[in-house]
Amino acid sequence: MRNDWSGQSFPRPAGRKPFLGDVLGTDRAGPLQSTMRCCGGLGPIFEMNIFAQ
Repeated sequence: MRNDWSGQSFPRPAGRKPFLGDVLGTDRAGPLQSTMRCCGGLGPIFEMNIFAQ
């Protein structure tokens, strides 16, 4: 699902890679927990990019 926020920029985790996006920071054993740990300081709204989505 792509957003259409017309030029808005949101905080995102550091270390984003081309094509893979933010998937490298995710732990397969606990994906939600690792996402919250990684993005906890970004605020209530943040952007993640996983495989160009």
